[in-house]
Amino acid sequence: MRMKSPEALQSAIENLDAAIVEDPDYALAYSALAQAYDLTRRFGGMPRDRSLTLMEENVAIAMRLSPDDLEALIAAGAVASYNANRQKAIGLFQRALAASPQNSDAL
Repeated sequence: MRMKSPEALQSAIENLDAAIVEDPDYALAYSALAQAYDLTRRFGGMPRDRSLTLMEENVAIAMRLSPDDLEALIAAGAVASYNANRQKAIGLFQRALAASPQNSDAL
């Protein structure tokens, strides 16, 4: 999801949805989908409330499927941060950093 045009983000969302249909237990697809909805809010004009709802839904599934997955932790931290739950966000980002100290997304 390096390209952040509305069209590229919509294509990413469609591809991730297709991956989830193919494998409903693919935790990384749910984490990536949450991140795609975040980017769509920032770069594609999606309303914040809609984006956050979609992020929360996908993060919940990703965390249920793979609670220690790095991408799930980062996405969950972002959701907690957007919901002004600072302590929860810090805890999730700390877990992500412990799993991958060099990962700049967890900073």
